[in-house]
Amino acid sequence: MKKNNKTKLNKYVKFFICIIIILVICIISLFCIKLKKTNELISNLKISNKEFHKIEVKWNKLKEKNTNYKVILSKNNISSNNIIEQLNSDKLNENYIIVDAKDKNMIEIKDILSNEDYYILVVSYKNKGNDVIYQNISAIEKIHTLSLDLNNVASFEAKDITDTKISLEWTSSEIKEKNLDKTSIETSYSIYKSNDFATNENNYIELKSNIKDNKLTINDLESFTKYSFIIKVNAFVDGKSISSREKILSVTTKPSAVKNVKASSNSSSKIDLTWDKYIVNKKNTDETEAQVTYTIYDSYDDKEYKVLKEDITDTKYTDSDLKDNTKKYYYLVAKIKLNGDIYDSIASEKVNATTQKKVVYVPQTSSNGSTSTNTNSSSQSNNKPATGGYSSSDLSAAEKDRQARAVAKKIADEILSKGYTTDLDKVQAAASKVSEYYFKGVHVESGVDYRTPYGVFIKGESSCAGTTRALGLVLEYMGYSWQHANENQWTHQWVIVTMDGKVGYADGQVGMVGYGTHPYAE
Repeated sequence: MKKNNKTKLNKYVKFFICIIIILVICIISLFCIKLKKTNELISNLKISNKEFHKIEVKWNKLKEKNTNYKVILSKNNISSNNIIEQLNSDKLNENYIIVDAKDKNMIEIKDILSNEDYYILVVSYKNKGNDVIYQNISAIEKIHTLSLDLNNVASFEAKDITDTKISLEWTSSEIKEKNLDKTSIETSYSIYKSNDFATNENNYIELKSNIKDNKLTINDLESFTKYSFIIKVNAFVDGKSISSREKILSVTTKPSAVKNVKASSNSSSKIDLTWDKYIVNKKNTDETEAQVTYTIYDSYDDKEYKVLKEDITDTKYTDSDLKDNTKKYYYLVAKIKLNGDIYDSIASEKVNATTQKKVVYVPQTSSNGSTSTNTNSSSQSNNKPATGGYSSSDLSAAEKDRQARAVAKKIADEILSKGYTTDLDKVQAAASKVSEYYFKGVHVESGVDYRTPYGVFIKGESSCAGTTRALGLVLEYMGYSWQHANENQWTHQWVIVTMDGKVGYADGQVGMVGYGTHPYAE
């Protein structure tokens, strides 16, 4: 009987233990189910840049109804450990940005710093009364937000290219975006230079930075040399410095100008041009010399120039068939053919010359119509005064001589004070001055004073004989001896004088001076 009771007791104990085990298993199962729900990941998190200062975050919703979501952002790497616990205890620090998406599974977040790394996750929550219970989280994703596109140089070109200077100019589009604090984004430019053409930025040196204008002039370059330039746009955006992609421009400076261009005229219809031979310090790839030709441009007013002659290979040219007393202006450009390309030099300095005025010889005729010569004309040589031919009417011969000498001495003193270093320059100045007096007056071939210095300087009536004597008087005061060419003949007359150890001529009528014989000499 006792044995049966004991057996029954054991059955009850076993049954009770089984019930306890089953309850424990149920409790554990319920806890695991709840734990599984709590730790379920929010899947398919996708983050994308929408535009400057804006991103878009998307994810898959959980199956559980009445679930809301928040997006958590940080510039520092986020650890998912204890995120739920920190959220539920309201202990998440200020390094995190929390944006409430409510029950949506997509949100656009504005006012995000540009050009910045952000770490992002999504967390689910439910509202229970006034409390918020956070439950599930997503994986953590990283995104680098958009930087401002500064590749806004629309054009980059070279202007006003010379042999030693290049002016760079560019245009850029307006930046409409603002900083995150709504202030305007200011830009500047940097220019870099490389000799020859280079594609590697490391081969460039910085010429100038923080340029606010849209142009830069670069001086002291080598002539006929290829340079490359890079331009970059710089900006300070949301507290960070950024630069654009570079834009490259290659430019070749022009060859230097033709040197020592000169223009002169000893004729009433021609002007002679001369210049130095142009030297090119570059060769073709086959080691042959570069070809050089010259182009002459001319103008009558120093304003509108046109091509006078092209493809000149010599270093001189005569401009012919001109009118007398005509002034013309000239400049030259060298054309250099190198490796199949043609380069124009910069323009040479402008020069000018004036053709001689034609001298009209009017023979003197007597009252009976016969041609006569001036037997009363007196010549001057060996520094003796030229006083012949004075009239006794009006003023005395001595007074006329005194007045003429006063003018001649004043002219001589002014010329000697100029500091001319050669006889040719001194005599040229004297001849030009006497010629001015001649052209201010009238040309006559009769009367009592037309053959005298008084007629030239005072009365304004003169001829080639009078201008010759007037020039001789000036030269006397300057210390020169002279001879009267063709004196008392009905042909053109001038001064023969020694200058710089050479015999030459000086024409007081047309202001022409030179070594050797006069162009009108027979």
